[in-house]
Amino acid sequence: MAFFLILLATILIGVMLGSLMWGIVAQRVVPPLRTRDSGGPLKVGVVLGSGGHTSEMMRILKALPHSHWENSQPFYVVSNTDQHSAQLARDFERSSFKRGVILNVIPRAREVGQSYFTSVWTTLLAFWSSLKVVYREKPCVLLTNGPGVCLPVILAGFLLPAWCPWYGRRRPIVVYLESFTCVEHLSLTGKLLAPFLADIFTVHWEAAQVAAARIRWRGQLYCIGNKTKRNENAAEPALHTADAHQVASLHQQTMTGGHALVTVGSTRFDELIYAVSDTAVCKTLQVHFGIDKLLLQYGAMDFKPPTNQPMKRYDDPVNAPGGVWRGTSGGVVIEAFAYRPKLEQYILNASLVITHAGAGTILECLNARCPTIVVPNRRLMSDHQLELANALMHRGYLYCVSLQQLCGQLQTLDLSKLSVYPGIDEDLLIAALTSPPVQNKNEFEK
Repeated sequence: MAFFLILLATILIGVMLGSLMWGIVAQRVVPPLRTRDSGGPLKVGVVLGSGGHTSEMMRILKALPHSHWENSQPFYVVSNTDQHSAQLARDFERSSFKRGVILNVIPRAREVGQSYFTSVWTTLLAFWSSLKVVYREKPCVLLTNGPGVCLPVILAGFLLPAWCPWYGRRRPIVVYLESFTCVEHLSLTGKLLAPFLADIFTVHWEAAQVAAARIRWRGQLYCIGNKTKRNENAAEPALHTADAHQVASLHQQTMTGGHALVTVGSTRFDELIYAVSDTAVCKTLQVHFGIDKLLLQYGAMDFKPPTNQPMKRYDDPVNAPGGVWRGTSGGVVIEAFAYRPKLEQYILNASLVITHAGAGTILECLNARCPTIVVPNRRLMSDHQLELANALMHRGYLYCVSLQQLCGQLQTLDLSKLSVYPGIDEDLLIAALTSPPVQNKNEFEK
């Protein structure tokens, strides 16, 4: 019996590998987001990960010209535990194109912290659901950026045309957009896709581009990182010399007073919340940065006011569904809440943001041109988040300080010396997704 099970498993693995090789060899040759020769719209599948991955993908979609996206037929794939990503897709389609969203929900292949043994079953369920999605939608292009949510969909896109002769379509072009957080290395998903499976592979950092080039055997590789970095010279990197008018505009409101936002997202970082609300830290924020109001978004923690700082709880079902605590500390008015709808508006209007090292929040702050101070949560943070925070600090886009020395380090920071984050190279991104593919491997590494 064991022999037959091993034989069956070997045959199945052989069939899958053979199908993958067939899909790789029979690669598509049209540019991803160009209209087909038939004049019909392209069917584009957008696979949304979760959290910061979804935020990155939505920014990519907004960076593309409306003409390309409007002439396409997009559908979205989300996991069954990710309602936030589903809502972002609905909002994007409704606000940008006044149309409804085509949403496909699949089981998540593996939850954070789930054992690898039990994830075998959930991965098979996700793969089966992905086969049904690909068969029903018949995508021409798959836009993905991880994490593991995208793998079952990509495998289904490769294997279905080989397994089903009646499918009647060639496999979709696979576009993988590596995470902004991968500075010097690739993510696990990126390592799996870079060698053969990704037709177009983009990264944000030159070191990550080098890492991808080492293991890549086919497809196009682009670095869509900072536009100003492409114009740097040996004497002084342009990355650190942002336009003076932009810098003045960035910091004008900070030096004239305003509110600071402390946000930890959906995680727990109790130590940061209590450290920032400390009397000495609040006094430093007031004297050094002109802050007169402090908004504390404390996430999943069970917030209790410090004994030496009387605070009163108020109901605010519209702006803070979980209620809001109000009080003062060091001459600064404090409002503490678990979460508020449209938190991005508070970031946009803030004079200063102090946050954990979450990539989504960091990117949102940088794009809003809001002075940002990152305090790493070493208990929850992975190495790539620390890499990201240090890389951005090294380039002068934000400050990264330790929790233990928060008050002292705040007194030494000069926000006027921060540079404006230039964002992705939108022109290169558009070229990567709309230009004809090149055939020389060396020409791929833009």
